[in-house]
Amino acid sequence: MILFVFEGVKREPDLFRTIQRLYFANREEQIVCSYNNNIYQLYKDLQEYDGDGDIVSLLMEKFAGQADNPLKDIDASADISEIYLFFDYDFHNRNLSLEEINRQVKEMLETFNNETEFGRLYIDYPMVESIRYTKQLPDANYWTYSVTRSECGKFKGVSADFSAYDSFDFILLKDHREPTEVEMEEVK
Repeated sequence: MILFVFEGVKREPDLFRTIQRLYFANREEQIVCSYNNNIYQLYKDLQEYDGDGDIVSLLMEKFAGQADNPLKDIDASADISEIYLFFDYDFHNRNLSLEEINRQVKEMLETFNNETEFGRLYIDYPMVESIRYTKQLPDANYWTYSVTRSECGKFKGVSADFSAYDSFDFILLKDHREPTEVEMEEVK
């Protein structure tokens, strides 16, 4: 099984389900889990848990007893073969200095650098809304766009103003359902 751990509860899982629908045929082999907090809280929780990077055990403990526990039927040592973590960089976090943010991110990237061991960490810069930071799709210039640190605190609005699209909901498959034929045609 492959475990996908996302920071958010809504936006990231919706985006993943869209990618999953388009590119992954065997969805039964994948578990989607939302940490429902930022990378810095994950870092703190891992330090307090002292599980040497064992994200699965941490998540199993965090979600134990919850009705919607995505890991309730999982034997961590046998069932999970790959782990992918997706979190925002959020370096506009006001609770930590930039130096501390970078130190924690560096340590997390060193720990979570292999999907078959502790997991592989991917960081959205500055946040998941960066996928919307485009003039149009496809956008050959996407890789050239940049934002300043001061813009990151209001990046959702910055990306909305920059983008040719009102939102990126038009590309997302939501509500855990298959798209209709009309929706699939609209995406093409």
